[in-house]
Amino acid sequence: PPIGGRMNLAESSVFLATTARIRNGKRQGMTISLKLMVDYLVPRTKWLVVLDQPIRSDPDTASVHSLYIDGELNYTSRYKWAPKGKARIMLSNMIAAWDSGRYSGYRFDLFIAGDVLNAFVGYWLRKNGRVKRLCYVVADYTKDRRGRIYNILDRFAYKRADIILNTTGKDREDRGLEPKASVFETDMPSLCPPVEPENFKPRNGHVIGYLGSLEERFGVEKAILAMPYVLEAVPDASLEILGSGPDREKLEKLAHGLPVRFWGFLPDEEAVTVATHWRVGLAPYDDTLKDVDSGKLRFYAFCGVPMVISTKTPLMVDLVNKFGAGIDANPTPEMIAGAVSLFFLSDGFYLGCVEGCRKLVESHESTPYFDKLFSEI
Repeated sequence: PPIGGRMNLAESSVFLATTARIRNGKRQGMTISLKLMVDYLVPRTKWLVVLDQPIRSDPDTASVHSLYIDGELNYTSRYKWAPKGKARIMLSNMIAAWDSGRYSGYRFDLFIAGDVLNAFVGYWLRKNGRVKRLCYVVADYTKDRRGRIYNILDRFAYKRADIILNTTGKDREDRGLEPKASVFETDMPSLCPPVEPENFKPRNGHVIGYLGSLEERFGVEKAILAMPYVLEAVPDASLEILGSGPDREKLEKLAHGLPVRFWGFLPDEEAVTVATHWRVGLAPYDDTLKDVDSGKLRFYAFCGVPMVISTKTPLMVDLVNKFGAGIDANPTPEMIAGAVSLFFLSDGFYLGCVEGCRKLVESHESTPYFDKLFSEI
C-alpha cells in the first residue's frame, strides 16, 4: 500500500528485527515498547517473523528467530553461533537479519528495524525486492550519546526509511536531521501495557522497592544507604530489590544488618506480583549517567507504585511530574530518605501519586497507539 494508506494487517507479512532483547526479560523502555508491538502484531498479522538479537552486554546469547502464522507460533530457532566481542556481535546480527529476510521464502510487506544496523539491512532487503516498506524505530538519541559510526548509519537509515517511529524528535531537529519528503514520521512515546485495576489498590505496608540492574551506575547503593534515615522516621520500613547484576555481592554486604531483601531477577508476572506490595519505588540514578531509560518508571507506574527519581534527564523528570506519579529528589541518601518518608507519613500524598501512576499508564497504553499507527500506514 502507498504511504499514508491503510495496511491490512490480517493479510500482511511483517518482519521485526531488533537488538532490544525482547524475549529475555529485559525491561528497558525500548524493549518494553517493542515487546508490546510484538504482542500486538502476533494475533493480527498473517505472518510475523521476529528476530531477537544479542547486544554488547549479552555476548553469550545467540540470535533467536521466531515465526508466527495466523497468531500461532510456528517455530523458533536459535542461531548456533553465539559471538563474543562487540564487532563480531554487530556483524553476526546483520548477517542473521539478512539471512532471515533473504532466505525465509517470504516477501514482507513491512520490515520493522528496532535499531540502526537492522535498518541498514532492511534497506538492502528492500533493494532486493524482499521488503516493500522499511520502518525505522529510532532509539533514544542525544547529542553526546552516539559515536561517529552510529551517526553515519543513522543518517543513512533516517533518510531512506519509509516510516519513522521517533522517540526523541527534538534532539534530531537540533542536529538538522530531516527524513526524505515522502516519509511517514510520527513520535513513538513510552508505552505501557493496558491498565490492571487491581494494581492500583492502596497498600498499607511500609515496603520500598527497587527494580533494575545491580550496578553502581544505576544508584542502587543509594537506596540501601538511605535505609538508616528512612528507619528513623518509619521503624518498620523495609527495602526489596528486584534484579541481578555484577555488584550484587558487594551490595549484599552493604545491606548487612538492614531490612533489605534481594529477590534476584524474576520473570515479568512474578516481578509484578512482588512489586504490587510496594508502597514506593526508587530510581536513584547516578548523577553522571546519560543513558537513562524510562522502562523502570513505566514498570512502577503499571504496578501502581509511586516513585522517587533522581536524574538530570528531563524526559524522565517530565514523565513523572506531568502526571504526579512521584517526586524527584537530589541523589543523596538523606534526600532520598526524606522523599520516601512522605509516602509513608501522608496518605493523601501517597494516594494522589497512585492516581498519577494510573493516569500515566492510561495515557501511554500500547493498544490505542498501535491501532492508530497501523491504521495510518
